[in-house]
Amino acid sequence: MEKKRTRKKPTEYEKALREYHRSSPRHVLVLEADLTEDEKRRIFHDADLIRQCGNTLVGIMKRNYEQLIRTKRYRRLKVLYGKLSRAVKKLKDLESPTKDQEKLLKQKRTELKSCAASMNEMQEHYHVTWEFCRKQMESIKTDYNVSSVFALTRAEDIWQSVEKILYSDGQTLHF
Repeated sequence: MEKKRTRKKPTEYEKALREYHRSSPRHVLVLEADLTEDEKRRIFHDADLIRQCGNTLVGIMKRNYEQLIRTKRYRRLKVLYGKLSRAVKKLKDLESPTKDQEKLLKQKRTELKSCAASMNEMQEHYHVTWEFCRKQMESIKTDYNVSSVFALTRAEDIWQSVEKILYSDGQTLHF
């Protein structure tokens, strides 16, 4: 008899650590340094350029996302995806499914995959992808004369917030 694989349940410490990582800011390094006033001004100037660069990208991604959401087809696909995923979850939770239920589960899974593929295709068409976000930041960083490392890090942060809106419970992008 084949043993069913189960996920390891996270401990309380792992849950608390995951919550802490979600709520804490990324890339924060606190050091003591003897800096001249000129060096401090340069650091603050660079930080402000990175902020402006990020706001430009947020504006672009927000506009693209809003265009995607305005389409009836995408909104319908999103609703259909939710219905199908709930149906698949319900069928997977059955302890001893019949052959008809197994067949229905397989059918729902293929429908779910095609729905997800359609949503991804629309996201690509409306330029709401990581690849587009990264390429836009590459062109924006030259306008602001920002280092590639800082620009890519900021692009990753912005994409993470776009993903939260697309796939989770996020509501809107903030500058």
